[in-house]
This record gives sequence, structure tokens and C-alpha cells, in this order.
Amino acid sequence: MKKLRIGIIGCGFIAEKHVKTLNRLSEQFTCYGLVDQKLERAKAVNKLIYQPAEELTLYTDYQALIERTDIDVVIITAPSFLHGKMVIDSLLHDKHVIVEKPLSLSLEEADHIIACSKKTGKHVLVCHQMRYRPLFQKIKSLFDKHQFGQPYLATSSILLNRSEQYYKETDWRGTWQYDGGMLLNQGLHVADLLIWYLGDIDWIFGKTTNFSTWKETEDLALSMFKFKNGAYGSVTATSQVQPHNLGYQLQFICEDGTLAINGPALNHIEHFHIKHQRMSADKLINISTDTDDRYYMYQDFYQALTDEQHQPLMTASEAKNVLNFIYSLYQADKINQMVYPPLTTFSTMNMKEKDDEHNDK
Repeated sequence: MKKLRIGIIGCGFIAEKHVKTLNRLSEQFTCYGLVDQKLERAKAVNKLIYQPAEELTLYTDYQALIERTDIDVVIITAPSFLHGKMVIDSLLHDKHVIVEKPLSLSLEEADHIIACSKKTGKHVLVCHQMRYRPLFQKIKSLFDKHQFGQPYLATSSILLNRSEQYYKETDWRGTWQYDGGMLLNQGLHVADLLIWYLGDIDWIFGKTTNFSTWKETEDLALSMFKFKNGAYGSVTATSQVQPHNLGYQLQFICEDGTLAINGPALNHIEHFHIKHQRMSADKLINISTDTDDRYYMYQDFYQALTDEQHQPLMTASEAKNVLNFIYSLYQADKINQMVYPPLTTFSTMNMKEKDDEHNDK
């Protein structure tokens, strides 16, 4: 079995999650380098690695890592505003890339990443790990086989708590220039599932607002939209729940069936019914407890890198689709009009311009 040599850029909490998964895949991956501006954090992550390479080196500059010719894959867990540049730099240095969401804070940068990936022949995996859960894979299969019939309505809610302390832990969080809003950071996974199941959006209208004084980005978002397949949808999201998360909800009302999922980990089957289908809710319930999505995500990526015939489930192009959805919602709020995706250009800084215009009035 071929071992892929990896380097990790950014050694915070999320990097630790990746290392814990990679430790279970030590036959497929070996860590050769760690990068963090604070060397102590790189040292802490190094201690968590089960079988590091003898050549493993710690860096404070990511350029030193991507210039190494003995590394196959770069894993980027740095702050959001660095994702786009680091992905492009890594691709141009002949590396495959795994990057945490969001892929980019602008559509232009996302397009640049997609073009670089095609030009270099290198894969980009964006960590939309929920797609890899057996529960959501099964639901995808049911939609693809038209078991639910014509979809009528898809609704979702993201009801979370993000405290003032959370945003003040780092100076980039909660800013349009460096972070983006809660839809990009907490709502993105659920929005991705909606689009993955039901396809492209015809039109969208949405509103956002921020009730907090310690940050710029939204902590409440509401939207309604229509899919090109004729179904309607809505997203409700807030980070103002007190004192802790309520969790997530997904509901699908269709011609031949209904599905409702909720819970803090979005793995509680509240209701499942398909007309003329013998499959009971028990089958979904039995697989709903398997939340080992990062493990399955890495397995899929490893197969894509070692088998040219295998197409990875998540790509930069797929990640751009959900960015376009969220940015279209933002644009609809900014201009107070219905928007027809896809957008060709948008940046989170467009929302800062909207806030500045509002404050000037």
C-alpha cells in the first residue's frame, strides 16, 4: 500500500482532529511537517502524532513546507482568510490539498483555485465531512433514486450559541475581511446537504442582521428560495441561542415521503416515511449513530489519489456551489432584491460595504 506524505499548515484545535483521524490511517498517511506561527502549538500537535516520519520538521513559515519535494499532500487548517492563498500556493508547488471550510472568502478566488487544480492535475478536498456520513449517504441515494418523488419543500435551521469570548479568542473572528459570517462557518454544512440532495437554486431572497456589538458579521440569517426542480426551501440560522446550542434541523416534504432529522449532531431521525416503500425508519436509525465522517472522508481522498478511476466525493467545484448559495443570500440581503444564482463575483467584503453604507445613514 502506497503511503502518502503529508504536511499540516495550522496547528490549532481543528488540526488536532485531523491528526486523531490520521493516526487511524497510519498505513496510508505519514506526517512530514507541521506549520504554525506559534511554534509551541506545532510542538503540541507533534506529540499527538502516532507514527511521525523521521524527517518531520516544524516550521513557522508555510512556504518552507510547500517547497519540500518529499510531501504529497498539504492539509490546511489555518484561519479562513488564508485558505484561498494557501491552497493556490500549494497547488502551484505540485501538492494535493485538503482544506478546511470555507474554501474561500470570494468567488473569484474559488474560481482561481478550480483553474489551478485543473492546470496542475492536483486534487483539492474541502472538508464538507457531513457528506461522508452513512446516514447522509443513504438519504442521497434515496433522492437520487427518486424514492421521495417530487420534492415540495426543504427547510433547515441552525440554532447555535457563539459567545463573545469565542469571538474574542482571536482578532480575525467575526470580521468580514478575515472570517465571514456564521452561514459560512456554522451553516455551510447544512446548506451543502440541501444543494447536494436537491440541486441548483433558481432564485433566493434573504435577510441577515447582527445583534452583537463585538463583531461585524451576521448572527441571524433568514432565507427563502426555489430549487430548479420546482421545490421551495428555507434556511434559518442564528448564533444567539442561550446558553448553549440547540442544534440543527432538516426537513423534506415530498410527493411520496417525508423526512425530518434534528439534534446537536444532526443524527436524530424524528420522522421518516416513504409511500409504497418497505424500508422503515429503523434502517436510518441504525446508521445514524455512525458520525465517523472524517475517517471516511480521508479514505475517499486516499482512493482518489491512488486510483485514477476514482472520483472524489468532494471537490473545489462542489464547494464553490455552496459558496455561491450563501453569497447569493448575502447579495439578496445587500440589494434587498431576489437574486438568481449563480453569481459570477462576490466577496465577504461586499457585506462590510453594506454595513458601512447602513452606518452612514
